[in-house]
Amino acid sequence: MACRELAAFLNEYMRIHREPDEEFLVAKRKLFARTIHVVGKSVLADRSPGRLGLSVMEATLVGVALNLDTLEKLPDHAIRSMYNRLLQSEAFSEEKLKEGLAGTQRVRGRISTAVRIFSGSSNG
Repeated sequence: MACRELAAFLNEYMRIHREPDEEFLVAKRKLFARTIHVVGKSVLADRSPGRLGLSVMEATLVGVALNLDTLEKLPDHAIRSMYNRLLQSEAFSEEKLKEGLAGTQRVRGRISTAVRIFSGSSNG
């Protein structure tokens, strides 16, 4: 049931934005470019090439995107520290990443953890 809820959310979003106007597309492109820039220069800069878990990357991108104005003002090492806190959080424990990754509750848990950590909250 949880996977259906997530699928329903994604389907509804795509239905609403089936024919986006240029302003919407420009805003999304800017958001994506800014997010990738922050993640690339801070989180991924010192990582050796290799595989990154999709669940970790998904949450990182959303967490960074929703906190861009704050993160763009921070030094790279501070953002990297937040990313390391994310990896150490319970939502990203080996047990939580074993199965049921697409369940709505698991996705929401990972995303909310990332948003909280990348906001600079000490409760992350």
